[in-house]
Amino acid sequence: MRQEQKLQIIRTWAKEHKMHLEGYTDEELIEDIWFSYSNNYKIKYVPKEIDAMKNIKRFWLQNVELKSLPDSLCNIQTIDDLSVYRNELTSLPPCLGKLRKLVYLDVEDNYLTALPKSIEKLQHLVMLRAGNNNLTHLPENIGKLKNMDRLFLANNPIGELPPSLKDCSSLEILDLRGTNISTPPKWLEEMPSLKRIDGFPELTLHFQRLLKTQEYGVMQIKFRELFDQDMTQEQIEKKMSGIIGDEAMPLGKFVWSRDWSSIEYYVQWLPHYRGDSHGIIHKDGRHESLPTLPQIGEVTQSEIQLREQLTKKGLLNIW
Repeated sequence: MRQEQKLQIIRTWAKEHKMHLEGYTDEELIEDIWFSYSNNYKIKYVPKEIDAMKNIKRFWLQNVELKSLPDSLCNIQTIDDLSVYRNELTSLPPCLGKLRKLVYLDVEDNYLTALPKSIEKLQHLVMLRAGNNNLTHLPENIGKLKNMDRLFLANNPIGELPPSLKDCSSLEILDLRGTNISTPPKWLEEMPSLKRIDGFPELTLHFQRLLKTQEYGVMQIKFRELFDQDMTQEQIEKKMSGIIGDEAMPLGKFVWSRDWSSIEYYVQWLPHYRGDSHGIIHKDGRHESLPTLPQIGEVTQSEIQLREQLTKKGLLNIW
């Protein structure tokens, strides 16, 4: 089928669901398809000609009674954010792994019994939301997802985790609430980045204690290098807690300046102050406060730029 014929089918589909794509001079330039329950329309199918939309980055069809996704969706190599939350899907395209740029995948609240094996090819995937389905197992090679830091599996009849999961070296949050896993495998404790296991508070506490011990120890070394190699343990702890608070210290991210004369830090959601903290600690002892991101309210362009800068520096935790 010719490209123009495909685009005409897409135009008809869009018009049928009042998606207003006709306002664009060239549908190939559209980067987002976004539709949810708030639109009060139901989209029960996606035409196989959808791959005529070659530049889609965000594909969201949420709570629209969608029953299937065509394999042709996998031909849109630009998609980096795919959400089919709260639909009626019983399976996903086997070719899903072809979406090599995919970063966020949300398939929560469907009727899925399995995830496609090809998911192991999604090397850029950071977050996978698959809660509230009928999953009984995970793909055996899920451990190949080295960049995945959040995995949500709540309310699935999963009985065990595949051993390869321990190879997900970036995994920080694992949600196992409402699964059939009664005792998590011991190897979870060996995962280098894991901070939280929802559904097992005693393990979460264990990880937090380990993290606090490890990161606080690293910061003691950094502060000793920054200020004075000869400071006593009491002096170094007083200096650290006086600047930012020893309870909050392990929660943050820290980077050295290029000339090794200062440390810049960013701590999200300080437990006692209910806000973020951002600043630079200079070698001469000066403490310089810097802008933080808002916790509520409308986000401005300057705050978007700040988030980008913090992320680029490695100072921002994304949960």
